[in-house]
Amino acid sequence: MGNSVTSAQFLKESRSCRLATFAVCRASGDLETQAYWDLSYPPASAPPSTSVDTMIQTVRDLLVESVRLRLRSDVPWAVYLSGGIDSSSVSGIATKLLREKDPNAKLTAFTLAFVESEATDESPLAERTAAHIGADLVKVEATEAKLVGVLEECVWHSEMVIATFHSAGKLLLSKAVHDAGYKVVLSGEGSDEVFGGYPWFPLDYLRDSDLAAEKLGIKLPSEVERHALAEECQAATGMKQLPPNALSLHKSDGPRHLLKLSAYLLSGSIFLLQGAALYRPGVVEAAGGFSISQCIEEGVGIRVRQNSLSGDWHSLNVSLYMVAKTVLGRGILNFAGDRADMAHAVESRVTFLDHHLVEYVNSLPPSLKIRPVPGDQPGKWSLVEKWILREAVKPFVTEEIYLRPKNGFNPPPSGPPAVPSDLLPLQAHLKARITQVNVERLGFIEWGHIRGLLEEYLREPRFLEGNIDPRGRMLILILSYIVLQERFDVPTYKC
Repeated sequence: MGNSVTSAQFLKESRSCRLATFAVCRASGDLETQAYWDLSYPPASAPPSTSVDTMIQTVRDLLVESVRLRLRSDVPWAVYLSGGIDSSSVSGIATKLLREKDPNAKLTAFTLAFVESEATDESPLAERTAAHIGADLVKVEATEAKLVGVLEECVWHSEMVIATFHSAGKLLLSKAVHDAGYKVVLSGEGSDEVFGGYPWFPLDYLRDSDLAAEKLGIKLPSEVERHALAEECQAATGMKQLPPNALSLHKSDGPRHLLKLSAYLLSGSIFLLQGAALYRPGVVEAAGGFSISQCIEEGVGIRVRQNSLSGDWHSLNVSLYMVAKTVLGRGILNFAGDRADMAHAVESRVTFLDHHLVEYVNSLPPSLKIRPVPGDQPGKWSLVEKWILREAVKPFVTEEIYLRPKNGFNPPPSGPPAVPSDLLPLQAHLKARITQVNVERLGFIEWGHIRGLLEEYLREPRFLEGNIDPRGRMLILILSYIVLQERFDVPTYKC
């Protein structure tokens, strides 16, 4: 058993480390805790025990078994299907397994259709995948007005602040699934966090050499080429907006090496770019200072710190760990996962988070997750995200899906209004709800700062393909606080 701790200590430990932990409660009031599972990775220099082909086949076998287990149901089930490789592979594998018993079997898939934006609407891709596997496809129209219409409901169900339309889109989907009579749905969450699919992961991958991949004979860029590629990735992702030292490719001699990982710094960038001006005077001081990175660091267990500082874990693996414990565990699986689905009594099953699959993928060399590919010119390289997943699911998806790079799921606004002076649905809703009275009632947000942000956004919004204006995201976050205060009767904060 672990050490005896108070209830307050137990809550702090379980929330910060996010380990799979059980507790033994005694009549004396003491609690004993013990972690029984956590994400782990091999030493960066550990030699691989099998060939690349065997690794691909093992990932394929584990994923097929994961889907097979999640098809067990005594109620009607369906799948979520977008234009990405994750949901497409789940749908393809599920179809194969169904037809092993019934050659004429077909599944039903649900997809969002962003009918106001051809540039970001993936429903045509979903249609082609559905046709390829012979599935019935239900298209759920998602306009900006519909997404805005359920935005506050998303905050209520998730019980957390949000800053995008992710959960709104999922809420529309789960309602359609429920209305069609389905009670279980297979979903693709978790793949990016396990296989390295987000656009910031390459920066963390490029921070270290991959000794394990070198022992497999995989051709990798030299250190000079690796640094040059990192600079290209940094410019392409726009992460140059973050503090320069956050993207350093070099190890630090101090205890802050872990904080140089770009992934979770990016997850907090909406706050970093606003700074302390967002808060009323005295709030930052009362909270002990303004340091997002410090808050994240304090939530990291000593084992992870040691493995990062010593270099035993490759920097990509440290980043994958951090994202799984923050962005995935505390966000995506909440506001865009269980809460959004269970709001309409739908059970979602996340195939890519089967613990056997996760543990195996964690053991693989980083260069099989993010694979460097030599370019046409000497010294030039490109990176293929989720490479081993692509190879593993190639038999189950179309060539179009196999080759397609990742595109973020972020339903965009509808675009400029027909009449320039008109407000779009999100603008109109934010104008109506983010008022001086509502903001000042929160007690910790500086109204003057938010008023200026709101006026700018209403006067001159930016229309970004596949994303919301950053000012709009910040305002949605402020709206979230207002909704939480109203719905849960939270008193005004006082320093």
